[in-house]
This record gives sequence, C-alpha cells and structure tokens, in this order.
Amino acid sequence: MKSILMLSAAVMSGVAAALPVIKDGSVTFSQDAATGRVTIGYTLEGDPGVVTLDVLTNGVSIGGENLRRLGGDVNRKIDTLGAKTISWIPDQAVNGFKLTDADVKAVVTAWPTNNLPDYLVVDLSLSGKYYFYPNEGQLPHGVTSHIYRKNQLVMRKIPAAGKTFRMGSPVSEAGRVADDEKPHYVSFTNDFYLGIFELTKGQARSLLFLTAESRTPGMVLPYTPEYDEYPCEGIDYANLRGAQFSWPKTPRGVGNTGMAIPHARQVSKLCIDLPTDAEWEFACRAGVSAARYDGTDDDSTLDDLAWYSANSGGTMHPVGLKKPNAWGLYDMYGNAREWTLSWYERYDECSHQVEPIGWVGGKDQDGGDTCVTRGGAFDSEAVECRSAARGVKSWTVSAGMGARAWCEAVIP
Repeated sequence: MKSILMLSAAVMSGVAAALPVIKDGSVTFSQDAATGRVTIGYTLEGDPGVVTLDVLTNGVSIGGENLRRLGGDVNRKIDTLGAKTISWIPDQAVNGFKLTDADVKAVVTAWPTNNLPDYLVVDLSLSGKYYFYPNEGQLPHGVTSHIYRKNQLVMRKIPAAGKTFRMGSPVSEAGRVADDEKPHYVSFTNDFYLGIFELTKGQARSLLFLTAESRTPGMVLPYTPEYDEYPCEGIDYANLRGAQFSWPKTPRGVGNTGMAIPHARQVSKLCIDLPTDAEWEFACRAGVSAARYDGTDDDSTLDDLAWYSANSGGTMHPVGLKKPNAWGLYDMYGNAREWTLSWYERYDECSHQVEPIGWVGGKDQDGGDTCVTRGGAFDSEAVECRSAARGVKSWTVSAGMGARAWCEAVIP
C-alpha cells in the first residue's frame, strides 16, 4: 500500500521567463510501506537546469548524510522539461521517520545553468558523472568523508562574478615582496569552482595516472594506500596541461592530454584546469584583506591554518586537517605548493585588471619558463604562507609541487 502527500516546492525566481522552474503544486511524495522506498515527483518548466532536493522535518533539513541513496532526476542538469521522478531509499537512521506526517516537506529547487549551486562533486571513476549540492550540509557523505579525499572531487563555487578586490599586499605587511605584491585592483565577470582540497594521491589514483608500478618522479612519500589523503605532490605544470599546450594560447580544458587535471576533464566532461594567479588569491582571501584569511596579520594563528616549517615535522600531511577559510577551502597555506595557470609577471607596474591571465605567449615576463605558485608548503617559513605571497617555478619542476582543480561555473 502506498500513501501520497502533496508537498512544497522551492522555485528559483528571476525576471526572465526562460528560467528553469518547478511547476507550482507539481511536487508529489509517496512511500512504499513495504520497502520504505520514497518517490518524489515534480514538473520542470521553462528551461533545462540543475535540480536539487532537500527533505525537512519540522522545518529543519535532515542533511545530506540522510539523503545518500538518491536516484533519478536530481543533483544534476536536467536537459528535458516535463514530469520528473526522484527515488530515495532512506538510510537506517531515518527509517523511523513517518515520512507522510504533515511536518515532512520535500523542497525541490531548480537552478539556471549560469547560476549553479555552491557545491560540485565530480566522480573520478569511469562513470564520468558529476553532481550539484546547494550547501556543504547537503553533501551526501559530509565534507570530512574519506570519499571526498580519494574517489570524488569536491569543488566550491567562488562568488566572483561582478566582484572587485585588491590583489597584493600593503607596504606594511610583514614578508611582502614589493614587485611581486604591489596592490592593484582586479575584477571578475564570472563565478568559478575551486577544489576544497589540494588534489590528493588517492584522487590521482582514481584518475588512473599513477600506479604502484609507475610513480611520478620526484614524489617524496611512498605511493601506498596510507598516503592516499596526502597532497599529490611531484607533478609539474607541463604534465598537468600537456607540454604541447601553452596557456593562454590553448583555452582551458581544450586539447589537454597530460596527467591529473586533463584526466579529470575527460572523466567529468567538465572544463577542469588550474586557477589563474588572481583567481587563487581571490578564493584564498574569501573577502578578507588581512595577510591571512582568518583576519590576522601576524603568525599567532598560523598553526591552526597551515602545515609549514614550524609545525609540519618536515613532511606533508593529509589534506583538510587545518581550519578552512570562509568559503570552505582547506590548506590554502602550507602543505603543498600549488601551481596556478599564470606565467610569472611582476606587479611593479599594474593597473586595474579584469580577469588577468598572467603574462601571455607561453613564457614569463622575462622570456623564461616560470609559472606562479601559491600558498607555500610544509617547508615554508611563515611569511610565505600569506594570501598575497607568490612563488615561481619552472614549468618542468615537479618536486614538492601540488595542484588544486579549477572549473568554470557554467555548464552547457
């Protein structure tokens, strides 16, 4: 016997008619009394879009950890309009809920493809699937799950569209390098996603470019399962993008045939690459102008934020153990130095820029082969672990180098 209850729907509103919307009154909810399986129906109108689901009891979300076994037309882009179905097998923790009680509501939300939910999860297996979630609490396994450090890639939308920030550091900031950190304004026209963790060795293995028999040269730690949640250091810029494809001549996610990031692009069918120098700093700051994203200008709280020379013991550590910034990004300071997409240029003469890409032509400002690195590392001094601090490395250097994935915030 099945019981059916009409439930509420949340709709993304906008001035344009051509937006995805959940038809008013179309959300239905039913549960099979014998199996406990829940079926939620809805009708998508307007334009194709991403659809997400939340379930509330007494007005409070039951959380993504209780919505792990979802299937059907949810947490992804829905390409066709009309009647859709979501299936849900409640976990044991919520089996006791009387899902037909009046205080239980299903919230179905439609998102335009140019204004996507805050979290993107890329399955790094051969399935090639990716899923969207409106907030950290809706991630099915919780952000601390080992799954998100090994088998799946969690990315956070950075709200950059229409924003301007001051890049660089004031003359009073301790440790600043004048030519590299001259203050100047940078504006963005688009949002973007950034991996909440540095790319890990487990994720690299899921991407199939590392095996126990074929290790990347320069890797400091043995490639064994106990190190799966450590940053995948020992990778160079040339291999990340493909040595024959130089930025910015080759667009993001186009023609890449190297190892880590290109494989992620091929698996997910998304445009995944590296962040530019400016994107990295904007994301790291998370709206904070101080030297570090927790609002401090000294080293008093750095132990809470980073693995660096004073507390690392001379080695890297698993990702995600330190405090994240306001946008949920971990290890932006210390642990592994991170490549950016940008070729090196000095900021000794800089004016207001819009989405700067770094020096053009596949070379740095001096005609060399250095790219900008960010964040410092486990062996860095405290002054290197600042939001404005920049490093440079030859694009063929691999020792000690890690990466963080970037993705555009618009899907076709």
